[in-house]
Amino acid sequence: MLPTEQIKLDLVDGLALHRDGYHLARWLEDQRDWDSDGNLVAILNYASFLRNDIYDQRVRDWVKNNQIHPELSVGDAVRVRDGEGAEHTGQIRCINYEEAQYQVFVESMGHTQRGAGVQAMGVPYELVEQA
Repeated sequence: MLPTEQIKLDLVDGLALHRDGYHLARWLEDQRDWDSDGNLVAILNYASFLRNDIYDQRVRDWVKNNQIHPELSVGDAVRVRDGEGAEHTGQIRCINYEEAQYQVFVESMGHTQRGAGVQAMGVPYELVEQA
């Protein structure tokens, strides 16, 4: 069994990288030699939910306290990067003022206009450039 301090350090490292219990459990298994099962995944899902909730609230507080406002508008053509660094052109569909994010539709990333599927992705203001 791991010492309590090591468990805390492993969880802090893992939660910085992963936002869901499954991927966090896999990372702990692969990188920290933990044994994981469905029960651990469920527990880590809850921990991830709490972490995300706390993070989102801190972002909302920061946006409000620093009076952050968007520089772009709904309908503007923009450039964003995917997780691998490739640049894509898209369009701002709406703005999440509380969390300082544009909701960007990018057809080349498989976003859909209507129906099932991803219709846009949330991107922080500072990571979006006008096209």
